[in-house]
Amino acid sequence: MDFSFKKRPVKRLYGEYTILFIFLALCIFGTYLVTGHTFILSKDALNQHLPLLAKYREALISFVHHPRLNFWSWQMGLGSDTFQVYSYYTIGDVFSYLALLFPAAKITLAYQVINIIRMYCVGLAFVYFAQHFKFRNSVILMGATTYLVNSFLLYACIAQPFFTTPFIIFPLIVVQIERILEEGSPWPLVGAFTWMLVSNYYLAYVLGIGSFLYLVLRVGTHYRRTLNYGKTFLKLAFATITSVLLSAVLLVPEIIAVTNSTRTGSLFANGLKTYPLYYYLFLPKSLINGGQWYFMFWSALGIISIGFIALVYIYSRPRKYPLLTISLGLALIMLLIPAVGSFFNGMMSASNRWTLLIYLPLAMAVCILAENIPTLDQKTMAVLSWATGIYLIVLIATFFFENENDIFMPVIFLIGSLMAIWLIHLNKLAHPYRWLLAITMLNAGVNAIYAAFPYNGDFSSSMLSRGEYQAITSNRYGKLNQDLKNDPFYRVSTISQNKIIDGPNLDNDLTSGLHNIDS
Repeated sequence: MDFSFKKRPVKRLYGEYTILFIFLALCIFGTYLVTGHTFILSKDALNQHLPLLAKYREALISFVHHPRLNFWSWQMGLGSDTFQVYSYYTIGDVFSYLALLFPAAKITLAYQVINIIRMYCVGLAFVYFAQHFKFRNSVILMGATTYLVNSFLLYACIAQPFFTTPFIIFPLIVVQIERILEEGSPWPLVGAFTWMLVSNYYLAYVLGIGSFLYLVLRVGTHYRRTLNYGKTFLKLAFATITSVLLSAVLLVPEIIAVTNSTRTGSLFANGLKTYPLYYYLFLPKSLINGGQWYFMFWSALGIISIGFIALVYIYSRPRKYPLLTISLGLALIMLLIPAVGSFFNGMMSASNRWTLLIYLPLAMAVCILAENIPTLDQKTMAVLSWATGIYLIVLIATFFFENENDIFMPVIFLIGSLMAIWLIHLNKLAHPYRWLLAITMLNAGVNAIYAAFPYNGDFSSSMLSRGEYQAITSNRYGKLNQDLKNDPFYRVSTISQNKIIDGPNLDNDLTSGLHNIDS
């Protein structure tokens, strides 16, 4: 795994990726459109992300016309520091500013378009990362597909949109760390770190640990004998300190808000020493179950099926790929221990959202396998075949414990991928890389559709229907509030839990001008 910062022709590569993304976007988002739904989850998106985006857009436009800062709002709970809230959700989110391109009446459209743009940038970041290796374009596109379509992102791009941002930032950080290790400028890393720190405190915490682990493993496996340690340390220290100082105006209020949050009082790792038995039983299945969006302790894996074969190939050559074998092996151990999930979750409940870090090495493993398939020897083919057969037995055994058919299509693609590799090995396919890319794209597309489609993953049923957000916000109290004045010194209470209108509950009044204590 040798990085190269030599320029290569990339215009065609990015054009091919854009065409690839259009296909994948139709699979990821198309089901919601076909079934009459939006990309707005009836929980967090309804109550947090969309209302806060609307209010922040309103605040920005108000500031442009009347340059006056208001750091307090009576509409957030019983009253809250707006700067703390916005610094966590919107101020450092570069994508939120795209909402300014839309009129206020089209804020729901803006929110959904921004979600698609975020996903496009996820794949774009991987393409930028992978172009620093000697991979052909079709192999990079296979890696981008693996990186872009996985269980974590299929959920996050709809339910928690800003959780897609670290998928963009992490590859950029890795490239800039490599630049410094190869005695390049620290300024690009300053930019990447600053974006990481201002985007979101929690995600910066996860990415920061991940970046440090990458640095240690990369130096230990590749640069330990050639690195100028003193010069490199100074550059890394400069990048870190400078980015912290540049982002402090947002970072400090976020840290204050988080440390005073009611969530900080939760029991470390839920009091667990080990996970429940079912967790360990179903973990192997989750590796290729890309259509699944229900996670066990947020242990979201769910990559395309050829990813398993790629892992077997990487581990058949551990000395050739030490960084990947060590990092992915370490990730597996970490997945087995609740204390690790709690550590990455700010010492609170066991939550393995840190798994967002492992998709980059998983996608790289797929690229390496794809690049080397035409040169595989008979022994390697036997290892891949036997390992796949054993894995299939494990999946079949799992099926008897959980009689769910969600693993059926991943198994079909696993077998199909192995057959394609054998055909390439036997020189039976004229254009092997086209076939591999086609299988990868089809696998990813089916996973995306399965996750959302009714009667399968059925994630679409959790979305708001078209026009439902507008209906809920315009008729929040069944018109009982129409004679109320916009006075900050009274509170609206719905503690009786009366269901005035049908549909999901809206737990705040950010867009109505009222002051609901439920927020």
